Amino acid sequence: MKTTIQMCLAMLIACTLYSQESTLTIEYNLYEDIISYKRNNELIEKPFVKKGDNIRVVITEFNPYTTKANIEVDQIGYSQSSRLGSSSERSYGDLAGGLLSGGDFNLGEGIFSIFSAIPGSRGGSASKEAMVAQSKYSALTQKTVEAERKIKTYKKKADLLVNADKSKALALADIYNLKQNTNIRPSRIQELMKEEVLHAFAKTESEEVSIEDLISETHKENEISTTVSKYNEALDEYENLAQEWRSLNNYLKNIAYDNTDAKMTHIATTSNKMDADILANVEETPKLQISDISKGNRSGSIEDMAALRLIYEELKDGKSFEQRFTPIQAQGEEVNIQLFFSEKNENGEFKETKSLTQTIPVSGHWKVSGSVGVSFGKFAKSVSTYSVANEIITETPADDFIPQVASFVHMIRQTPDNLDFGFSLGVGLPLLNGGESSSASFFLGPTILVGQNQRLMLTGGLMGAKALRLSGGHQVGDTFTLGTDLLPTSSVYELGYFLGLSFSVL
Repeated sequence: MKTTIQMCLAMLIACTLYSQESTLTIEYNLYEDIISYKRNNELIEKPFVKKGDNIRVVITEFNPYTTKANIEVDQIGYSQSSRLGSSSERSYGDLAGGLLSGGDFNLGEGIFSIFSAIPGSRGGSASKEAMVAQSKYSALTQKTVEAERKIKTYKKKADLLVNADKSKALALADIYNLKQNTNIRPSRIQELMKEEVLHAFAKTESEEVSIEDLISETHKENEISTTVSKYNEALDEYENLAQEWRSLNNYLKNIAYDNTDAKMTHIATTSNKMDADILANVEETPKLQISDISKGNRSGSIEDMAALRLIYEELKDGKSFEQRFTPIQAQGEEVNIQLFFSEKNENGEFKETKSLTQTIPVSGHWKVSGSVGVSFGKFAKSVSTYSVANEIITETPADDFIPQVASFVHMIRQTPDNLDFGFSLGVGLPLLNGGESSSASFFLGPTILVGQNQRLMLTGGLMGAKALRLSGGHQVGDTFTLGTDLLPTSSVYELGYFLGLSFSVL
């Protein structure tokens, strides 16, 4: 009993999930002129929806500053215009000349390549001292990589701060030009605009622009002071590593290891020169002073900075270069969607440039369809013609099949499949007096619908038609003396079966 209840609950949950509304997303890449379809975030080849489902239309690679998009659905239009504006190519000036005269000493990458290039052991250095040396080498290499990464990070931040004044002056004009450009891919325009804003506020990609960046001088001073302090600390940390490399080198000189061991030979060679290389790099890299940055970080126009922050907020969610329309709830038998695109010309006027039409079939509802075609029927009991020979009633078997011109009315539950089922009623008239029947036939039975638009229909089932039978209680073999012309017969409706092929006209 418990198992039965669990199975029923599972089936109920499955049916509930199956019947839940889902969403078809029509995604149109305007820049590449490519359309794709997603159902519940999974790519599909053929778009379809069930009745009551939502259809979302999303235009990607869409420049909201030079383009407008309107939508019409089922001849009843509603439109959504993109934000008016523009887009353009980046004219990023020579902003960052590099704050530090030295310091680009293969930061991180050079050391890591040395570490990753250690050859495998081919000798016999398996002593405890050799293993300790290898462990120290690995740990020290990682510390050096991390120290160099810190120097690089704070050097980049310092460069942003020292060039902030130039970046602020160029950002708004440069962003305006970017908005106006119609040749650059919109997603690239978005990236360049965000980069411009971050440079103007002296932010790295991992940092956020806040209201403090607009109004607080103390915030700016603290940011400069923190950057200078962190940079100099990282440089000191890097310089101290020279002593650790020297200690490792001395350790290697005092232990025994197999000179044929390529790994140990590599470690010894590297350790022998790392302390000198680090000190040389530090000597070429000056410490940073707060005054080096403050002179390039003067406050700009509060209006300009506010405008830049507004642009930053628009770009932050990553959707500002998409056009999304209000979801459409699928009804009827199909949803017709038309998109119209307009672009801004040199005079600032929007002119329609292209359109796109999508017809989405709607499944999950019953509809009535009509078709015409031919059918072939046969009575359950054989049909004969009757005559009198030698005063005896005789019969001659007639053609078993009744070819007919038929028309059908179908009840169809529409689906996106190429093969589906329905239920049909029909009526037919015999061709060439087939089967000795001249009356109308009636059909009832299931239908198989074939084809993408379900226009070809194969129907079978019960047939009702008139058949010629003896009347007056006479039977074949009885004596009848009046002749064939007076033999009593009548046409009565009888059941049979049929197979029909028809083509939808409704």
